[in-house]
Amino acid sequence: MNLTTTHVLRAETQELESTALDEQLRSFWELESLGINKEEKTLYDEFASDITFHEGRYKVSLPWKEFHDPLPDNYQLSLKRMRGMLCRLWQNPAILERYDRTIKEQLEKGVIETVQIGGKDPERVHYLPHHAVVRSDKTTTKLRIVYDASAKSDGPSLNECLHKGPKFNQLILDLLLRFRSYPIALTADVEKAFLMIAVNDSDRDVLRFIWIDDITKDNPELQVFRFARVVFGVSSSPFLLNATIKFHLEGYLESNEGTVRRLLQSTYVDDIVTGAETEEAAFDLYVQAKDMFRHGGFNHRKFLTNSRELQQRIDCAEGIQPTKSQPQESCLDETYAKATLGCSPTEENKDETYAKLRSDVHPLKESKRTRF
Repeated sequence: MNLTTTHVLRAETQELESTALDEQLRSFWELESLGINKEEKTLYDEFASDITFHEGRYKVSLPWKEFHDPLPDNYQLSLKRMRGMLCRLWQNPAILERYDRTIKEQLEKGVIETVQIGGKDPERVHYLPHHAVVRSDKTTTKLRIVYDASAKSDGPSLNECLHKGPKFNQLILDLLLRFRSYPIALTADVEKAFLMIAVNDSDRDVLRFIWIDDITKDNPELQVFRFARVVFGVSSSPFLLNATIKFHLEGYLESNEGTVRRLLQSTYVDDIVTGAETEEAAFDLYVQAKDMFRHGGFNHRKFLTNSRELQQRIDCAEGIQPTKSQPQESCLDETYAKATLGCSPTEENKDETYAKLRSDVHPLKESKRTRF
């Protein structure tokens, strides 16, 4: 008699909720993917139909998700975190004074607005916790106020209610390879790029934050402000910046397609990493890029090149005048260009540095370069 033994294996699967690790892995692979999908194109189309230009700057709306849980106001959470931060800042009066001065300067420039408490609140109100980030290696901005749009209490965070939007940034590898194919390098960044774009009035009340009226008082009064500009720290802000720059530059396609394509292929967030075949061509690119961005309400600054002669010419056009007692500060001190070029020219080593940059940026001098 033949006996046959049969084994049966049963397996069940259960769909798990997305974890933080899942989101990080998804974000990683999105950075490695090419193009944007159909849904993201639709989001940009909606953005392009809604954007306006008013009083010298673009005005945009936040990209709300169609379906999301009610957004809480986060007032108590923001108040608690502000009190804790103040206790820490009172131990460092210099940082506290700089923090307060930054908020007052933003109020004077129209970056933020005072909110009058009382009466009926708008449909959506949300408060953003904030804290200080101090960078000792910076020369122009040693303190930055960071707003936490991922904070949540009794409901979703602001970031969870907004679309992140498509990523228009070029792949970093392609950008750097293209950059290194030019004998003359040229880099720059856009000054306070996020704050140059206005937010529509209907969305400003979800960008509120709490501060105090006088840091010298023992019992200061609370003040409520709201942002009138795009906020660094909100998940949709990079999309709003990149989409605004794309929308603005594409307006020059008919008149100057070559430069527009070059800038779109060379932009990473608020940095431009590009180059040219000759110093004259690089200077022309500087002039055209500066003018194009200026008409959109943006200021290109911190230009850097591996050509000493071109650097002096650009510095002269920018009105930068070095003195013997205070040598010119290199724009490498606060830009991604520092990581790109790897060193900063100073009065002591500028000849050696420029020679090194010329050879490093264009390593394929004797061979045929690949065009990207």
